[in-house]
Amino acid sequence: MSKKEPCRIDEIIEKVMKNTEKKRKELKKKEGLINFLEERFLHDFSKHVRFGDIRRKITVKVDNSIWMQEINFRRDELMSLINEFFGKDKVKEICVRKK
Repeated sequence: MSKKEPCRIDEIIEKVMKNTEKKRKELKKKEGLINFLEERFLHDFSKHVRFGDIRRKITVKVDNSIWMQEINFRRDELMSLINEFFGKDKVKEICVRKK
């Protein structure tokens, strides 16, 4: 059985800093997207909706069935606005779930 070599503390700190910066950028993107959608899609959007990871398939988490129905009904419009925000066809599918 082989043992793992010990890591240097500066390597660990560097990994943590990179991971933290990546998460901060992702959060900033989500905040910008939510503000954009508040203006262009639905005004109470941020009160009822949260996003999962933003990739080709995005998960939209809603707090009640009315919002779930609204998002499902306007799914194509929402996907178009999300892609407009990113300036490219980033999202191909939206999955709506209740929180």
